[in-house]
Amino acid sequence: MTTSGFTLTVTDAGDEAWQSQVRSDDIPVYRGSYYKLTFTKEADVTNTESDSVPETLLQQNHVPYIIYGGYNAIDLNEDVSEIYFAVEGTSGLTKLLFDTFAEGTYTFSNIELVRITEDEYNAWQASLNAPITLELNTPAAGHFEDGDNYDIFVFTAEEAGTYVFTSDSSSDIDGILYSDAERTQEIDGDTDSGENWQFVITVDLDEGQTVYLWPYENVFQSADYTVTVTLQGENIEDGSETDIDLSCLPEGTEIAETLFVDPSEPNDSVNANITASEAYFLIDATAFEDEATDRYYELQLDLAGTGYVTEFLGNNGEMIDESSNQYPSYVAMFNEYSTYMFIKVTKSDDTAIGDITITYFDQGGATPMME
Repeated sequence: MTTSGFTLTVTDAGDEAWQSQVRSDDIPVYRGSYYKLTFTKEADVTNTESDSVPETLLQQNHVPYIIYGGYNAIDLNEDVSEIYFAVEGTSGLTKLLFDTFAEGTYTFSNIELVRITEDEYNAWQASLNAPITLELNTPAAGHFEDGDNYDIFVFTAEEAGTYVFTSDSSSDIDGILYSDAERTQEIDGDTDSGENWQFVITVDLDEGQTVYLWPYENVFQSADYTVTVTLQGENIEDGSETDIDLSCLPEGTEIAETLFVDPSEPNDSVNANITASEAYFLIDATAFEDEATDRYYELQLDLAGTGYVTEFLGNNGEMIDESSNQYPSYVAMFNEYSTYMFIKVTKSDDTAIGDITITYFDQGGATPMME
C-alpha cells in the first residue's frame, strides 16, 4: 500500500490536548500481522514539552509520536524513516495512526506499507541486537533502551592475558560478560566497582577466546554509554602503560622497554638496542598483582661498554638506588601499593647506550637471597 502523504498541524495544543489527539487519515492493518513501514518526514516542532501534556507521557517520550500496532510509539524527533511492527491481536482490521500532542507541523510523504512474514520480522528484531565488535583500547558507543532494545558487544582476545572491561556514562551502567551470544553462560558481572556507578569486569582470557558483553542501565531506563576493553600491562599509543602513571617522570618521557614481572617465569629478561644516551625502562608487576606481590626480585642490568649511571626509581619517580658500574643490580619488593618501578640509564659520555639486557630473578618472600 502506498499513499501520497499528509500534514498534521497543531497551532494551539490547549490544556486538554492530550484528550483530543490530532490524527492522520486512518491506514488499515490486520491484527496478528507484521509490517514494514517506510516514509519521508519533515517536522517543524514548536513545543515538545507542553505543560498541558501529562507527566507520564513526557516520561515515556511520547511527544510527539507515531503510534502503531496498539500502543507502541516512536518519537518524531528521532531520525526514523523506517519501522517494523507487529499488530496486536489475532484477527480483524485495526488502524495505523500518526498522532501528536505537541504544537508544530509534521509532514509525511512517500508512505509505503508492506506486509511481511513473521520470520522477516524476527530477523529484523535480531538485527537490532546484533553484536558490536569491540577493539582493544578503543571506546565503543552503546545504547540501552529497555529489556528488548539494547546493544551487545563481542570481543575476541588476540593473545592470552588479563582483560578489563569498563563503562563510562552519566547513567548507572552495569555489565555482564557471557561466553555465548544467547547470554546463557555467564562468565562474570559487575555493578558499581568503577567510579560514578560504572562497571569494571576483570577476566582472564585465552588466545582466540570470544566473549559477549551486555551493558544495561541499573533500573532499565534509557541510557547512552561507552565501553572499553584493555589488556593489563599492555603498551598503549601514548607510550604509557595500563594502570601506570608516567606523570612523575620528566615531561615527554617515553618508555624504551618494559619488563613484565611474571611469577610463572621466575627468571625473565628484556633486550634492547638503545640509540640514545638516556633511556627509561619500566619494571611492571601490575598484571600479576596477586601472585607477584610481597616477593623479592633482583633486577640485574648487563650494559655494553662502560661509562653508565643507572638510577632505580620508585613508582613516584624518586630515586631509591644508584649505580655507576657496568653490571648494576637492585633488589625490589612489589606490594599492593607499589606494583611497578622505573630504571633510568644514562651514558656519561653522550654516546648511544647500545645493547642492554635487564633480567629479574625471583628471590622468594621474606628475606632476599643474593648470590
